[in-house]
Amino acid sequence: MSKILLRTARGRAPARPRSDLGIPQARVEELLEARVAELGITVPDEENLALRDIVEELLTVPEANKVVARMISGLDIRYPLPGQPHPLLGRFLPGLDLRAGRGVVLSGSDRLRAAAAPWSAWVGYEVTVRELGAEAVLVRPDGYVGWTGSDAASLASALSR
Repeated sequence: MSKILLRTARGRAPARPRSDLGIPQARVEELLEARVAELGITVPDEENLALRDIVEELLTVPEANKVVARMISGLDIRYPLPGQPHPLLGRFLPGLDLRAGRGVVLSGSDRLRAAAAPWSAWVGYEVTVRELGAEAVLVRPDGYVGWTGSDAASLASALSR
């Protein structure tokens, strides 16, 4: 992202930055605009002081602070994934230890544990008491939710992708 920003600042960037990260094109442009705005308020010059004061004031509002924090950290990214619509599908799920480079199925169901067993070399299984809004959630190795549901065949299909 910083290379795109540098090229844009020098006037050498293409009209539409490309996305090689699987992030939708509109989201790449949105991130670029956010970074340019961030630079605009962090550069200490007279023209930006009033804007900087307004942004500082807005960031004292908890909801505004959350929105900006999610935007800057990338937690508001949502990958378009197949499956039944669910608030977690395609979103980052924080608080998991995925250092082994493996995905994880979060569920309390023995039936879904059995369905995930053939993929145990690539995917772990954790019994969870977290309220996730689904019987089970498949979290990819990058921390993004790749599947939600309760059907063992559907889980097996998601694991085989």
